[in-house]
Amino acid sequence: MYGYGGKLVIQSGGSTIDSDAEAFLLAASITDATITTAVNDLVVGLKTNYLWNKMRALYPFVGGTATTHKWNLKDPRDLDAAYRLTFFGGITHSATGADPNGTTGYADTHIYPNYFGLSDIHLSFYSRENTHSGGDDFDIGTVTGAVNRFWLSSGLSNTNSPTSGLGSVLASSTGSTDGFFVGSLTGTALINNTNKLYKNGSLLATSVSSMSITNNASIALFRANGIDDGYSNRECAFASIGLGLSDADVTALNTLVQAFNTTLSRNV
Repeated sequence: MYGYGGKLVIQSGGSTIDSDAEAFLLAASITDATITTAVNDLVVGLKTNYLWNKMRALYPFVGGTATTHKWNLKDPRDLDAAYRLTFFGGITHSATGADPNGTTGYADTHIYPNYFGLSDIHLSFYSRENTHSGGDDFDIGTVTGAVNRFWLSSGLSNTNSPTSGLGSVLASSTGSTDGFFVGSLTGTALINNTNKLYKNGSLLATSVSSMSITNNASIALFRANGIDDGYSNRECAFASIGLGLSDADVTALNTLVQAFNTTLSRNV
């Protein structure tokens, strides 16, 4: 890969990459050709499937270090306002993703739930491990009350219970904790919204949910911010936060994320 006329070029194909992919790679100082291809294909695919504008934060966890893992692909500026990650506690960073220790490790996204209005949000998390930390295992989210729940878990409370807690009612199922999980809430009011939970593109559970919008605690990765426990110990190879997604959107996103991690040889 080399630079030409302000663009990055993939040597193997000889074509310039998407400008948003380029901005991310420049910010993270990543020049690896395989990562470049994976990131570019992901960005192009998100735009082709009309998903790019529904995203507020995309964390691809490439480059293998805390410095490269912190960047938001959607807005790669080194600012809280750009939703780049701030890491705390014990997290191991490698080429396969970010792996928290299950007791102290988490990342603050600096995104507050009230950004999404009444009832339009999704959370996604690509878990590479079928494991539990020993307690409540929240992979991404925030909890500040009975209906102020914005979280996704690939396996909650020492059971194989993938769960989406977007609002007052949970969407929960059973199964292993490794794979690509999406929780999506869609609707037009504070009550009777549709909360859906997906794994690897397939719908696992649906619930009707109500919520109250607050900004008491920002959304975190590897825990539910706003409570003192709930740490996950599952390695993450991709996460996103954005507007609510339809079934077709989730299918498309799953295809793109699976291809992304397959290119990087870290799919499960």
